[in-house]
Amino acid sequence: MRIFCWNVNSLVPTLRNVELRHKSLAHWFDAVLDADIVCLQEVKLPSAKLTKELVVVPGYRSYWACSEGKTGYSGVTTWARERVAPVAAEADPLEADGCEREGRCVLTDHGCFVLLNVYVPNAGDRPARARLGAKLAFLAALRARVDDLHAAGRKVVVVGDLNVAAERRDVHAAIAWEGLYDPREPAALASLLAAGGLADAWRERHPDAADVFSVWDEKKSARAFNVGLRIDYALVSRALLPAVASCEVVGDMPPKWSDHAPVALVLDAEPPPGAPRAHCALWRAALKRFADPAQRSIAAMFKAAPRRAAPGGGGGAGGGGGGASGGGGSSSTAKRPREEEPAADATPAKAAKAAPVAAPAQEEPAPQQEQQEQQQQQQQQQEQQQEKQQEKQQEQEQSQQQEQECPPRTAPPPAKRAGTPAKRGGKAKAGVVLPYERVVDPDADLTRELVEGFGPDGLGILTVSGVPGFAELRQRLLPLAAEFAALPEHVKAAHEHAASSYNVGWSHGKEALRSGRKDVHKGSFYANPLRDTYEDVDPAEAAAYPSYYSANVWPRGDLPGLEPAVKALGRLIVDVGLALAHHCAKYVRTQLANATGAPLDAEQAALLDFAGELRASRCHKARLLHYFPAATAAGGAGGGAGGDEDWCGWHLDHGALTGLCSAMYTAGGAVVPCPDPCAGLYICDRGGEVVQAAIPAGHIGYQVGQVMAIQSGGLLRATPHYVRAAAAGPPGVGRSTFAVFMQPETAARLHAPRGADALGALLCLDSGHWSPGMSFGEFAEATMHGYYAPPLAAGAGKDVAPAAVHAAADAASRRFAGGRLQLLVSHDNAADDAALSGRSSARDPPPQPPRAPTRDAGAMWPEIQAAIDGSRHELRLTGKALDKRLEEDGASAPPEALSTALDAKGVPLFTFIELSGSPLLKALPASIGALLNLHELLATNNGLTSLPEGLFKLPLLRTLVLEGNALTELPDGLFSLPRLHTLNVSKNLIASLPDSLAAASELHSLNVGFNQLQALPACITRLPKLSTLIASHNGGVTALPSGISRLSQLSELQATHCGLRAVPQELAAAPKIKTLLLDPNPFDDKKLTKVLKEGRLKNTLTHIKKHGAPPSAAEEAAAAAAALARVQLAAAARRYTVEPVDKDAGLDVHVHAEVKGVRPHLVCAVLRGVDFAAHAGLLDAAIALQTSIHEASGKRAVAAIGTHDLAKLALPLQYEALPPGDISFVPLARDKDAAPPDDAADAAAAAAAAAAFAPGQAITAAQLPAYFAGDKSMLRYLSYIQDRPSKAAPLYAVLRDARGCVLSVSPVINSEATRIGPATVDMLLEVSSGESLEAAQKAAGEYLEGLGQAFTAAADGGALLSVAPVRMLTHGTGHVRGIWPPAK
Repeated sequence: MRIFCWNVNSLVPTLRNVELRHKSLAHWFDAVLDADIVCLQEVKLPSAKLTKELVVVPGYRSYWACSEGKTGYSGVTTWARERVAPVAAEADPLEADGCEREGRCVLTDHGCFVLLNVYVPNAGDRPARARLGAKLAFLAALRARVDDLHAAGRKVVVVGDLNVAAERRDVHAAIAWEGLYDPREPAALASLLAAGGLADAWRERHPDAADVFSVWDEKKSARAFNVGLRIDYALVSRALLPAVASCEVVGDMPPKWSDHAPVALVLDAEPPPGAPRAHCALWRAALKRFADPAQRSIAAMFKAAPRRAAPGGGGGAGGGGGGASGGGGSSSTAKRPREEEPAADATPAKAAKAAPVAAPAQEEPAPQQEQQEQQQQQQQQQEQQQEKQQEKQQEQEQSQQQEQECPPRTAPPPAKRAGTPAKRGGKAKAGVVLPYERVVDPDADLTRELVEGFGPDGLGILTVSGVPGFAELRQRLLPLAAEFAALPEHVKAAHEHAASSYNVGWSHGKEALRSGRKDVHKGSFYANPLRDTYEDVDPAEAAAYPSYYSANVWPRGDLPGLEPAVKALGRLIVDVGLALAHHCAKYVRTQLANATGAPLDAEQAALLDFAGELRASRCHKARLLHYFPAATAAGGAGGGAGGDEDWCGWHLDHGALTGLCSAMYTAGGAVVPCPDPCAGLYICDRGGEVVQAAIPAGHIGYQVGQVMAIQSGGLLRATPHYVRAAAAGPPGVGRSTFAVFMQPETAARLHAPRGADALGALLCLDSGHWSPGMSFGEFAEATMHGYYAPPLAAGAGKDVAPAAVHAAADAASRRFAGGRLQLLVSHDNAADDAALSGRSSARDPPPQPPRAPTRDAGAMWPEIQAAIDGSRHELRLTGKALDKRLEEDGASAPPEALSTALDAKGVPLFTFIELSGSPLLKALPASIGALLNLHELLATNNGLTSLPEGLFKLPLLRTLVLEGNALTELPDGLFSLPRLHTLNVSKNLIASLPDSLAAASELHSLNVGFNQLQALPACITRLPKLSTLIASHNGGVTALPSGISRLSQLSELQATHCGLRAVPQELAAAPKIKTLLLDPNPFDDKKLTKVLKEGRLKNTLTHIKKHGAPPSAAEEAAAAAAALARVQLAAAARRYTVEPVDKDAGLDVHVHAEVKGVRPHLVCAVLRGVDFAAHAGLLDAAIALQTSIHEASGKRAVAAIGTHDLAKLALPLQYEALPPGDISFVPLARDKDAAPPDDAADAAAAAAAAAAFAPGQAITAAQLPAYFAGDKSMLRYLSYIQDRPSKAAPLYAVLRDARGCVLSVSPVINSEATRIGPATVDMLLEVSSGESLEAAQKAAGEYLEGLGQAFTAAADGGALLSVAPVRMLTHGTGHVRGIWPPAK
């Protein structure tokens, strides 16, 4: 279980960032954070501003504690996945004086532990510390609650911002510990840890770690120097310590999102198995508050089959009589159906005939809302009672009059019960609606609803309302059905899977109707929404049932959005279905126990665990259906008017439960109303009446299948049903829907429970081809046999299905409809299985041509102009808004004006651009290279097939996200971007990575997941700064690249769902690996799979080190040759030679410990024989080179260079950190030729400073601000070391010689006393960095290369610059810290 804890310092901007980068909270939680529980602090949202999107996140439940006093203050929230949702929760449970109802704690009980998400008050500024009392009271209340939980035998986890550091080493050395806190603050935390029985999980896992902090003063740029504190904690009961798999301070979150770093805690703990998690009061209140009023007001979801007037106006054929006497088509005593809500599919014009149940226009306060709902329920009950009385009276009158009414012409005659007249086909049926919160509550009593919906007299269907996230997922998936159906035929054919009998991938025209004709009116896309492959299935079982155990076939290149959309909605439907199956089993167990008068034995109870059986199943199947418009259903002539073929498709679902979405109708890519109110799902009830079921768009429908009917002994009944396609309306209207068939394992044996016969349930058991003890696989095969029979030969008049199959079908048909219903023998017996041919009218207008551009191509887009007018440096244009602009231009790329946008100073405007979510976007503007200030470019989920050359000329581009496009290759020029830091090209069609990838020397993060890679090239191992590599879902990748241990910065590696057979031993030597995700893969080492599933990194690396694949002799030889080649290449490319280390030369720098918290990284070297007097132009080249490297290093923020005349120094040197008042030196003289500042005030300040300080005057570092008055650039350098979180005087990093002479105050200025000049013969080079040692070495290497080239040119190409290494020694011990540059 992964718990993610973060002080976000205001949730609103965090949400904007999440939506920008990750689209939704659900995707961020699940795919990015991979978190089971998310705990945020300092959300700063009052309860009144909470929204449904925040509270009801798909797949998660949330619990909030908001400040009730101050607005925009404090606040904590906890989100938990459904499977680990708490059984109890409390908001602000701690009683602490001075901080009541401030929103500082959420307590959630997850069964295996109790979690407290806390935000401890800040004591306030010193010296007053106005809130110290409140802080101490809160910590005391927290300690008391923890003690109570421990006394009750519970394990506890406390996460959050505790606003106090536990010990001195949790605070940077530059911050004074004394006075930082009142002594009682760390004492209170120590009491919580020691006497309170809690342990600091991070410190337990990292006992010797230092300089790891979780908060920095962003106002003083402290994060850049890692000058911070660790005050965000994950504390666990000591009894829970063995379950701590990992605990890390997450350092790779975007720094601008918060001044805090998150903490991620991974526990080997899971909630108790069993029934779905019940709703606690806090979550029920949230659901009630944010429930959709339209969902609460639904009175019914079913309506009767509509009548259609026969040609000629009569009730029967030829307009004749409807009964035996040939009389009229209706009875004067027929009851008018009660008016109900129109169906979700109905058009406004049609639906207007039925008065809808009024829904409130806006949400009312909770008490009024409850009262309104109660009144509505009472009114509905009264109406139902009146209806039953009228119905009974009507039947008596009909019986007396001996009238035999006919159903509508378009429906088959309903069956009659013995001794009773047939019911009218036009009577309305009230549907059963279950609120989501009741379904997922395992203790709820749903007996009445299950009997009404699934029982002997029910319709075999009910719906679940208010499912969080369902409407959004439905809206996301269903339009993709039409998109896939519109793909070229050869593309669709490539996604067919004949070996599975077309139960995987695309199926069109493969399914035979009973007449033998192919059903071409619809197309289906099948997939298992829960898994892609079946390596864990017995090979014999998989071979016997390929329709269930064949791997999914996804159109990742042609329609990349289909796979995640099917999986997301399919998983949600299964999860809710499992909760419903739990209630079904509970109902059946109760009924059987009551019937037999004895409790069920263990074996019987196990057989009735419907939810457990379905949860373990690997056979669930999702079906995305698209009914083609009438004009495009090739070869799909409809049946004869009024013939049986017009109503084909009656069937029973043969699985356990079927989850259904309501249909969506589209035309030309737009959602349109249903063109025909007669279209939709029809059910034949127990009395033989045909009823139309209209599932509301916001509900999930569930139908009982034959398996559950068998296993319940007939207590739950499946009903025959079929789907009627639209037969009227405008042309070009298609219908899309989605069904998920929840089915047991093929080996599961189907038995009716003992005791069912006592209830008489077996008398009407809808069992089809079942016989006791048959496996589900055998039962399914018997049901589907003949479904893919070849079409009838021309002129043939016989049925091609086996006689035995039709015998069973006829038996079922007689049982339900007096032999008149035509039962379709189907492979899945889906709820939407058989479509009828739509009829297109000759009067239908032709399809409309594409809309012409409404604006001149290349014209300025309003969004770009608005950004220019407002001097905004960010441009975001996504989804429909981007589609609209491209359609208006009739273009596939943004206008060139995007690249020419300038700010008021004539500088390229945009630093951030997002253009996402538009399949119409096929290209980026060719002139994009003009965006010289662009730092981030996001172009996701578009139709990009190539990248323009101009993109590779962006000098400052750091982040490039091209996820979800159609790229097939990555150009070499892409990796020439000098500052490329993050590259995401996942979900494309890339088959290989070029060797030029190695040129991306600044690349930190590379995501190539969900592509078609056949290998990970060895060039990846030559990326010196790569810290994150994601290559999951590339089936062709069978091995990790050789030399992966050379990735010294690699901290995260993901390569799941690939074809890996082994993991190299060298991976265990990767020095910084923290996240390793390699499961699932088809490893030969099965124990490795088990170790990976445990999720313990240390154990995994140990196993890989011992049992991983050793390098082959060829690989070892190749690695040695490559290493030698790299050394030789580097040596050949050098413009200088490196002398041997001379320990007696005094070329040493003694590094003091204090610089670690100031500017810790330093390299030095001595350049021999530069002799500026003898080499014309070399001095100017040295100064210019220093300036250019400073520019490239972010104005000294990354690395600062100093040069000194070696003859003016006394060796050895000291590198130390001193207070500014202790540093006295003569700074470099000002440049007399430098232009004065443009700003008049700055110019005046600079002039005053020049007058105040005479040339050659010694100053202290404390006087530097005055010395640089008016010089903004130098003052900015000074701010790098002046700004500290502590109010104590800052320390300056100083390089001094043996006499105490100051050489430099880094990164600000060097000393005039050691300045290089024309007389310099030997020169000392110093390069310091506050970022990393690698940054300092890189800048120093660039300087040596550049000056070496200039030296060789000045020496007429006949000599190389000679460089002597300088040793870095630890002050006091003399231990060698490093030597640079390394020898050849």
